[in-house]
Amino acid sequence: MTDRTTGHSIVEVLISMTLGLLVTAALVLLVVETTRLALAQSDRFELQQRARVALDLMTRDLRIAGAGVDRGPATGALAHQFPAVWARRIGRGGDAPTVARTSAFTVVAVPDTLAQTTSLDTVMSTSTAITVHAAAHCTAARPACGFAAGTTFGVFDDAGALSIWSTDRVSGQALSVRPVAVAATPIDADAVVAEVLVRGYVHDPATRQLRYFDGEAPHQPLIDGVDQMVIRYFDAAGEVPVAIFSDGPWLGSGETLFDVDLLRVRRVRIELILRAGRAEFRAVAEVSPRSLGRRS
Repeated sequence: MTDRTTGHSIVEVLISMTLGLLVTAALVLLVVETTRLALAQSDRFELQQRARVALDLMTRDLRIAGAGVDRGPATGALAHQFPAVWARRIGRGGDAPTVARTSAFTVVAVPDTLAQTTSLDTVMSTSTAITVHAAAHCTAARPACGFAAGTTFGVFDDAGALSIWSTDRVSGQALSVRPVAVAATPIDADAVVAEVLVRGYVHDPATRQLRYFDGEAPHQPLIDGVDQMVIRYFDAAGEVPVAIFSDGPWLGSGETLFDVDLLRVRRVRIELILRAGRAEFRAVAEVSPRSLGRRS
């Protein structure tokens, strides 16, 4: 019997190697595609979370827009006097008074507060101190009717004049103040003086950030990855083009000059487009602030 050593031909070896490479390539492609899908899902989930945070904050502030004073001689929603939603940034570092934009808005509201009274003297744009009346609901335990250092407050009248100030310190019924956004013309004595919330949002396309501001401090980044934010406004009849808020007629003066068409706003829609890698997410929220419907 003759011994023979059996083996594989070179053709068989090449076929085996080719099949092995094909199987390996298929596995690699499967892993890559699975990883890509997982990352895309992760990016999309992250975008959804960012959008939820942003929309929750903006809709919360829009819901209270225009909430007004509920104590003293001149109670009612702020829309009786001036806009509750401004189509621009107001406050330090804000937009020019005649600007109207779809990428920013500011909300003004009176919170649930006892800091509501009237001014004792005329308030000027150059005022460094404002003296307030001791209203009936004010107590000796709360000097200056509850205003304190750090309080942001508005002084306004029925003619649409508005000045926003920040309190540095309190002495008796006198408030030492610094301006946030003030009227150029004097506001007569007995104007409403009330604590206000100033809340605003702006999209910065250069950094792709949605930013938050309160009228005083520098803008703070809120969320990243925002390609676009568009704010749309509606009155009782339908959508109002934002350009109508920058052509007059005008009320107020100075830094709080405003187009009277802003008083027509009854509903606000926010549209966000966010992107992370190849993932894109669009989010929309619509708010009809209760106080905006109370204007007579």
